[in-house]
Amino acid sequence: MEVAANLRGRQADELTSTPRLAKVLNIPGLDNLRTYYAATMALVQGSPARPGLPPELVIYICRLADFEVVRITKSPEGIKEVRAWSPKIESRLWFQTKPMKKPILSRIKSIQLITMSRHQGWVNNRSGDPWSWFEVRIACPGDENPSQFEAKLRGDGYDASWRSHSNPVEQEASSQEIEFTEHRGLLFGTDNQLWHEIKEGDVLQVVLKAQFSGCANIASDGALKIVTWWEPSPEMLDLLYNRCKPLVAAILFSASSLSSVPRAMSDTDNINSWSSHSSSPQLREGALLSHPQLNPDVIKSYYTAFAGLLNGSSNRQALPLKLVLHICRLAAFERWLTIRAPEGRKVQTWGSEVKSVVWFQSRPFTSQMLRGTKSVQLVTMSRHQGWVGDRNVTKKAGSWSWFEVRVAQPVDKGDTNRSEVKRHLDGSEMSWRSHAHPVDQETAQQQGNFAEHKGLVFDSDHELWDEVGEGDVLQVVMKVQFRGWANKASDGMLQISTWWEPSAEMLDMMGQSGKI
Repeated sequence: MEVAANLRGRQADELTSTPRLAKVLNIPGLDNLRTYYAATMALVQGSPARPGLPPELVIYICRLADFEVVRITKSPEGIKEVRAWSPKIESRLWFQTKPMKKPILSRIKSIQLITMSRHQGWVNNRSGDPWSWFEVRIACPGDENPSQFEAKLRGDGYDASWRSHSNPVEQEASSQEIEFTEHRGLLFGTDNQLWHEIKEGDVLQVVLKAQFSGCANIASDGALKIVTWWEPSPEMLDLLYNRCKPLVAAILFSASSLSSVPRAMSDTDNINSWSSHSSSPQLREGALLSHPQLNPDVIKSYYTAFAGLLNGSSNRQALPLKLVLHICRLAAFERWLTIRAPEGRKVQTWGSEVKSVVWFQSRPFTSQMLRGTKSVQLVTMSRHQGWVGDRNVTKKAGSWSWFEVRVAQPVDKGDTNRSEVKRHLDGSEMSWRSHAHPVDQETAQQQGNFAEHKGLVFDSDHELWDEVGEGDVLQVVMKVQFRGWANKASDGMLQISTWWEPSAEMLDMMGQSGKI
């Protein structure tokens, strides 16, 4: 009993004293994974301007962002070695992965072998080739016993095996050659021939090799680092695409994670200078629109994704700011700035001339706003006079109660409320029709009531944006023409969609100030 106890003690001491790799398990932590899922939620999240992105595009953007997962296959404990006593190559299988599954192979990014190893400790010719090395080879299930794996052969009859790295013999490493040292092997990327040979069910084996008399390969620890592209789990995708986003947000943004969110992550960045919301809006006759509210969770997900992309990790380098902003645009990270009408208005005509009235306008555009503007859309709670003579004739002729969005410039920079319309070279106003009140037979019963009407979405490629300059404003104009026609509005809002960008305070905190 005492002899056995002493033997176990010596074995434990040997394992404890065996040199081990220091930092191999660079697996993304909880914060990294939370960043990945937050970015995915932001990509999937729809908005008034666009539906959520399809999963294929979401996964593609995640790859552009270098979202990855590291899996480690560790060597067994203890020292392993192989020695050669002739020109014949001596090999010894060290360890192997589990059988490769199709989902892993479809997402593979790279593998790399890391070893704590050394050669025999002496070298005759330091300028010669090292004859102590490691290889990564493919093995497949045996024909007679599928649980036993045999080296896979290539078309030329040789093993499907590739050299990872050697134990160095150069003069610079001579002082360390008798000590175990960490060595990192070749990074086998997706363009390596290895990935054309491996199939589902195969394994990757790590093999120690040595050649020529006296050469040895001695290893005390090893790890095969398998990096795959990260993708959200099928269960998470099901939650995201089946209207369970609040649950996902609750998981991602727990109280513990949100407590560290800096105040610079304001969900009202630059909003105060644009929104015309009032704490006590004027009462008005008729129905009111439902005004969209900022969702703090969405904005926080933007910041989380941004920080995750901009900051490097143990698995990847930090992405440059311009690329991060480009990815955010690909992901359609946007925010809505709402300019609300201060009160309802009415315009009516009894002649044949077009009669118009400026209802409300935006504040002057800054260069930053123009650079980030994505679209603008007018939404009204409105109606026409409530009756139409001959709906069949009128439908062909068109509705004579409509709204336009036009470009204007302040007359006095000190008074932005006094603006005049900008004109084309031919003298016509820079004004575009948003929408008209319907006159169709099908909705005749409702046309006398106030209803919500959404106008044209003026995207960034619309000619309107070619005319808007710094300091200009957008005006909402109510128009009518021909006897008896009226345009009555009880509420309205101009929704300006802009590409989301982090606040100046956040950029300053991250050392990126002035780089946008």
